[in-house]
Amino acid sequence: AVRFWSAGTGTVSGGGPGLCAFRPDGGRNPAGGSVTLEEAKAAALAHAGFSASDVTFTKTEFDLDDGREEYEIEFIVSGIEYEYTIDAATGKIIEYEAE
Repeated sequence: AVRFWSAGTGTVSGGGPGLCAFRPDGGRNPAGGSVTLEEAKAAALAHAGFSASDVTFTKTEFDLDDGREEYEIEFIVSGIEYEYTIDAATGKIIEYEAE
């Protein structure tokens, strides 16, 4: 089973025995991807043009989507919510949205 850690709530969801695919400490993801959580956050911030001190992170999760390892990163700046999906193997932005 895969577990997910949410920076917004500080909680772990999912679970059961098996793979634990969250790393709140920013370490390499144990599911095999080469991109750390901190690197994924940095990619999203760079794309949006902000630094970590400018934003409030509401979600930072490792996810498996149709077999692809990815990070879901969400943060708020001045009332605008930014949502990013980052490829955990390459660090490339898969999709993003600001609302």
